[in-house]
Amino acid sequence: MTVFNEMIKDEAIKKQVLIEFGFGNVQVKQVEKWLKDTYPSKYAELKKKVKNGNVVGFNPKSVEVTTREERDAILDKVEQVNQEREIVRVYKDELEDFVEKYELLQIENDGYFNLIEGFLITRNLRDEFMKYLYEEKERVDASFESWIGDIDQHILNFEYNE
Repeated sequence: MTVFNEMIKDEAIKKQVLIEFGFGNVQVKQVEKWLKDTYPSKYAELKKKVKNGNVVGFNPKSVEVTTREERDAILDKVEQVNQEREIVRVYKDELEDFVEKYELLQIENDGYFNLIEGFLITRNLRDEFMKYLYEEKERVDASFESWIGDIDQHILNFEYNE
């Protein structure tokens, strides 16, 4: 809450502001400065009221307006939300564990790939291995069965590292 809001609540000051500044968009800071210069005691009183006043008054009676059923429904909803948060936390933990295991598997697969590639290169078997992969691809394309995984990916990996 600002001094301007409190000032506009006072009908006499509101009338003076309308006379001084007219209707339409007014600059809040300009109006507050005018009030401070014109009515310094009123400005100080409003400023003190804004500074020390409660923005929202608390009425304990308003809390009692909810019925027991409404209160129980709210508590049930809170409990349901808390359970859903717990489930999300569990899924998040499992997902993080899965990602960690996946990253370790990727590192292990890269190691196997480098080991096989090193073996093929040092023994000049790369060309024969690529020939084998292409033959296997033709066989798999014809029969739709493979025991070595995605052959196209294997071919791509070994061709890329030539």
